Amino acid sequence: MIVLNGQSGWGKSSLALRFRSQINQQGGQGIVIDSRTATTPEFVWQALRKGLLAAERHEIAKLP
Repeated sequence: MIVLNGQSGWGKSSLALRFRSQINQQGGQGIVIDSRTATTPEFVWQALRKGLLAAERHEIAKLP
């Protein structure tokens, strides 16, 4: 997991998308979650759920 934190306009989203692209090109699986729209504490578990479901789809993890 990589967390990017910085001021608006510093290129965090572009860097995250570049990381994901390179990870995917090397046979891994990357997911980018943008927290700018987070308005409730539910965002955290929803983001984790999204990541875990993606990992299961790509056979990286097996959920109960």
